[in-house]
Amino acid sequence: MKITEWRYKMIKRITLLVVLVLLISSLSYAAFSKLGTAGAQFLKIGVGARGPAMAGAFSAVVDDASALYWNPACAAMVERNEILVSDVEWVCDIRNNFFSYIKPMGMLGNIGFGLTVLTMGEMDVTTVYKPEGTGETFGASDIAATISYSKNFTDVFAFGMNMKWIQQNIWDMSANGIALDFGTLYRPTFIENFRLAFVITNFGPDLVFSGGHLETELKEKDWIGKDQPMEVSASPYALPMNFKIGLAYDAFKTETSLFTVALDASHPNDSQEIVCVGMEYVWNNMLAVRGGYKYDPDLFDDKLNGHEGFAFGFGAMLPFGNQVAKIDYAGEDLGRLSLIHRVSIGLLF
Repeated sequence: MKITEWRYKMIKRITLLVVLVLLISSLSYAAFSKLGTAGAQFLKIGVGARGPAMAGAFSAVVDDASALYWNPACAAMVERNEILVSDVEWVCDIRNNFFSYIKPMGMLGNIGFGLTVLTMGEMDVTTVYKPEGTGETFGASDIAATISYSKNFTDVFAFGMNMKWIQQNIWDMSANGIALDFGTLYRPTFIENFRLAFVITNFGPDLVFSGGHLETELKEKDWIGKDQPMEVSASPYALPMNFKIGLAYDAFKTETSLFTVALDASHPNDSQEIVCVGMEYVWNNMLAVRGGYKYDPDLFDDKLNGHEGFAFGFGAMLPFGNQVAKIDYAGEDLGRLSLIHRVSIGLLF
């Protein structure tokens, strides 16, 4: 009885925490609700291949190691040690890699670790006086390292949170910061095979670049005859915070077949609301086919023809011994930016 009361008290506290964060984030949305007003855009690139194949309608569906990105609460659904590695060649020579590991800790819940690395090709250094290039090159990269905790507090409610260290690098300048993700998953007993998810991602303070070429010296000498050090102050920029509601329903479920439909509605702080719908059919817990559609009103313009639209994919689960290997593929239509291919490999052990 005491354990049950403690669980319900914990659920109430978590609910209050989520409501508080929602209130704070809605104030931020009211003040900053414009396209292009947030930085660290690499945090918005989906990971794995299963979620993107459903066009991102995945926050109430995910039950693998990619949950660290889609919904940290769903990491509590992982019952065995699981590793996931994914790779995507994005547009313009940009490559995004993701690694995650989730370890179940029994009654204590699950812990997870994740790493996202975005890299791109070298670019030419240009100046006002040398617009064709100085002969030098520079690079840029982004990193996000994640620590996650999740737990099933009851048979119907799970909660999870991430703490992320974020670093962005351009040439010899960098910006560092911390962000939090919160997620819940609710499985009501009065609606069989239905899930409801609430997720808040990238909740944290602004980032600002410093160091490198932002530091220079004035040619005017100080009183002892040395150049005076000076640092150019860069403008801070917001993280791409997002509030998301996800729904999932197993429309058809037998011993050998599972057909799931899902919907995600997102409210980001740097664009209009985004709606994603997706489906997944799994046969005999071995083969899967997926599809989905993403509607983003900021990018949905026939003149631009650059909207994210249809997505598709498939996957296979290959048991060997006590382990299970997972291989998934996803293709995403980025309109004028062509088709993006994703591959992810997972291992249950």
